[in-house]
Amino acid sequence: MSIHIAWQQGDLPELTLSGTALAQAGFSAGALFRISLYRNGLMLNRLDDDTDIAALVAELDGSETEGADWVSDNGELTLAGDWLTQSGLLTPPFSIEALPGRIMIRAESDVMLA
Repeated sequence: MSIHIAWQQGDLPELTLSGTALAQAGFSAGALFRISLYRNGLMLNRLDDDTDIAALVAELDGSETEGADWVSDNGELTLAGDWLTQSGLLTPPFSIEALPGRIMIRAESDVMLA
C-alpha cells in the first residue's frame, strides 16, 4: 500500500497524490472529499456518495479554511495554490497518512542531527 507524490513548484504549486493507498482509503476516481486546513497541513475527509452538493456548496461558500473537491477520473488527487500555501505545504518532504475515509498531509519539520 503506497501513495505516490508528484510535486510541481512555481507560481501555483501543485501536489498530486496517486497509488493504491488512496483507493484503499476510499479516495477512488470520482470520490468527493472535504478539504480542511489542519495544523501544519491539510485534512481530507471522504464524503458520502449521497452528499447534497448544493447544500455542501452553500455551507462552504466564503470559507477560507474549508472546501471540497473530487478525485479525478484517472484516480489522481490534486491540490494546488492557496491550499498548499496557506497550510504551509510549500516544499517536500511531506508526511502523508491515509486512513479509511481520511488523508492527513503535513509539512515535515526540519530534523537536526547531533
